[in-house]
Amino acid sequence: MLVQTATHWVLLDSERGEVLASGPRGRSEVLLDPSGERFYFERLSPHTLSAHSARDGREEFGRSIGHAGSFERTFLACLGGGRLAVGGVAARIAPYRPPDELGALELWSLGDPPRADDVGVLLTAERVQVLTMRTRRVLFARRGEGFALAFPGGVAFLDAELNVERALRAEFRAPERLSVDLDGRCHLLVQEEDGGSAYWLLSADGKLLARVPWDRARDGDVLAPPVLGPDHAAFLVSGKTVRALDPLGRLRWELPLETATGGASVTADGVLLLSLGGAVEAVRTEGGEPRRERLVDLGSGRLSTAPVLAPPDGRLLVAGPGAVHCCEAVGEGR
Repeated sequence: MLVQTATHWVLLDSERGEVLASGPRGRSEVLLDPSGERFYFERLSPHTLSAHSARDGREEFGRSIGHAGSFERTFLACLGGGRLAVGGVAARIAPYRPPDELGALELWSLGDPPRADDVGVLLTAERVQVLTMRTRRVLFARRGEGFALAFPGGVAFLDAELNVERALRAEFRAPERLSVDLDGRCHLLVQEEDGGSAYWLLSADGKLLARVPWDRARDGDVLAPPVLGPDHAAFLVSGKTVRALDPLGRLRWELPLETATGGASVTADGVLLLSLGGAVEAVRTEGGEPRRERLVDLGSGRLSTAPVLAPPDGRLLVAGPGAVHCCEAVGEGR
């Protein structure tokens, strides 16, 4: 079992509850290869893609990334066949001098299988495609077999080879959060031209389906990309409130929060799970209204990850300061 916290990765033996290996991670998410054999993340110093065995956590190889520079807010995605997409804001990109800040998405072939030398440097890596954008305010997400990009004034849909399938103008100043559902629709939090914020729902062909204003002074900053449910509903979670929107972007309900959430997820049957302080709560819709239920209270300490229901028995996994907790939820929401 692989757990990602705010600063570290932890590989666990889920049956015995033992830590097999752990270590710090950089700005990227921890990404599990589709083969299940290894996982990837970006090491901060140097800016290196690091691959570790999913069996024992041992580092298998490393490779510098970042198109002759370094990335911020690194995006990683596995495409299968030994291919990996790496994206982010490149703080330094040759041959631009003085250093430019550009958005970039790179397609790498790591080798199938990858092969490293005796000191762990990957020998079979090849950068096969690079897409650059002259803006640092760019967001990336997987979209089917390809990608969605959001940037000031527009969105673009790319195929798996980074070819642009469609580019669309959109009247917003900058994107802030981006999620893509299984139908290819984009769920965006954006900063609009007047400086206000709003949720935008774009169809799979880029048409604006819904626009919902978001009052940051009243509702706080949205802390993560929209959390998507199995029916394509979206949950916007801030430090002050949760807002549930139906698949057409219409408001289902709104729920004030007493404390900032450490993370949120949605179960297969559409129940929202929230880490709130040292507890995990479930929020389900009944009669069009939200009903909160406390599943487990771990006492002191602030939980810092989204709750996960682990198969096959639905144990609840969540992490907090210095610990990963595996619990049996109580009540109806277990």
